[in-house]
Amino acid sequence: MNMRKFMDPLPIPPVLKPTFRSENYTYYEVTMKETKQALHHDMPETTIWGYEGIYPGPTIEVVQGEKVFVKWMNDLPEHYLFPIDHTVHGAEKEIPDVRTVVHLHGGQTEPESDGYPDAWFSKGFDKFGSF
Repeated sequence: MNMRKFMDPLPIPPVLKPTFRSENYTYYEVTMKETKQALHHDMPETTIWGYEGIYPGPTIEVVQGEKVFVKWMNDLPEHYLFPIDHTVHGAEKEIPDVRTVVHLHGGQTEPESDGYPDAWFSKGFDKFGSF
């Protein structure tokens, strides 16, 4: 495939509106879901798993010192897009094929909320790893 350079404008993710804001904290809900998106002008739409249905996900604008809580919600399909090697550590058959762990860049995040590999959760929080 020959992709032409500079065909698409730089994607600027939209700013996510908070679900709730008070003088003490701001609260967001971000849903992970499957959708279709064209990632380049010369490519057809492809299946992605994105935050709020887009890649890259939305921007969360925060004022320095503002306390923010984010509830990450897994609304991804029950089955993964590709085959899974269940012999690999962490991919055992006893745990859901599709689960997520969220890790944030650019913020001051408390260690217990920083996306440890075993801190996964499945769709609808039905199952979860160790936190």
